Amino acid sequence: MAYVLHQLLTDSATRQPDAEAVRLLDQALTYAELEKLSNQLAHALIEFGVVPGDRIGIYLQKSPAAIVSIFGILKTGACYVPVDANAPGPRLLEIARQCEFRALITSCTLAEKLRSTSKEEWPMSAIFFFDRLPDVAALAAQAFSFADALPSQSVTPPSVNVIGHDLAYILFTSGSTGTPKGVMLSHLNALTFVNWGFETFAITPQDRLSNHAPFNFDLSIFDIFVAVKAGAAISLVPEGLSVFPVQLSSFIQDQRITVWYSVPMVLSLLQSRGKLEERDLSALRLVLFAGEVFPTKHLRALMQKLPHPRYANLYGPTETNVCAYYEVEPIAPEQSAPIPIGKACANTDLVAIDANGRKITSPGQEGLLYARGSIVMQGYYGRPKESAACFIRNPFAAGREENLYCTGDWVTLDEK
Repeated sequence: MAYVLHQLLTDSATRQPDAEAVRLLDQALTYAELEKLSNQLAHALIEFGVVPGDRIGIYLQKSPAAIVSIFGILKTGACYVPVDANAPGPRLLEIARQCEFRALITSCTLAEKLRSTSKEEWPMSAIFFFDRLPDVAALAAQAFSFADALPSQSVTPPSVNVIGHDLAYILFTSGSTGTPKGVMLSHLNALTFVNWGFETFAITPQDRLSNHAPFNFDLSIFDIFVAVKAGAAISLVPEGLSVFPVQLSSFIQDQRITVWYSVPMVLSLLQSRGKLEERDLSALRLVLFAGEVFPTKHLRALMQKLPHPRYANLYGPTETNVCAYYEVEPIAPEQSAPIPIGKACANTDLVAIDANGRKITSPGQEGLLYARGSIVMQGYYGRPKESAACFIRNPFAAGREENLYCTGDWVTLDEK
């Protein structure tokens, strides 16, 4: 049994070393190659001085190298902090300073953004470039390229003691209401969700999972780690393809995607403008969506065009990843009610409390939704007051202390 995320990769690489692990169009790595390269990167990071608990930034466009970076960082006992490759230099700097990056993994093509701010402002002391070294005169940190740093390193996993409660990654919220906050999630937090997703949706080595979401969004956790647990293939959706639904539907067909996961807006575009009737999407067996409400009429239209897959609505803020789900049955023509968020995932309990502090138990009652269980985050990095404000003492836990995480969403209990 795996207690840490990177053990999933080692296990799958042992079982099926030659199986395809990740692909971006014509770039691909097998499980053996992904295991080897991530081990070498881990040793290179450790040699530089990375220790368990450090925060390592990933500032890369989608690529197999980004997946190598994720697992290489985890194998050092550090946690990875993905930053949107489209983010400007000041946004990267803000996150790097908040998390006190020990190192950053990026590419030569993105190096110009590093120069847009003063080199004295950067907290990290090393930058690893997965492609080649740029002109590093303007960079305060030491610079290394994968090509130079990795080949001399051991191909076996480093011996680092990592446990389930250790941090695995930090995901930053949008920051639309102020300074972005880093949501801290442990290996245990992630594995609770990963194990549930793997079992609930029966993911197998024969599956091909799309990765549509950027790595700094929590939807990517399912795509990457559920696939690796199963020994399935991750098919990275090329940057920018979402705004071209015809090309996106061709991608799903050509890549023989079996499991799709995205926000509803993308699926709505596929339904209305993706020419689905001209595609052979017979391989697609599972469609998952999360992150926003899927208008019922648009979901119904999609299910009419693609009636054979299984559909599920996944619910949860970044702070819990996914804590509830609802499998969608065929939608009647007259139905207009929103799709429910459903029931709690494994090892998760959802509690709705009304304005009088009582737990709601009857259909039709409304309450503020709270979550408890190993799915709930460890807090916001470096923000103890804001972390504490998200939790309340569980008033229903007799004789013991336990906290409930407040999702901020009001819900209504239905008859099911």
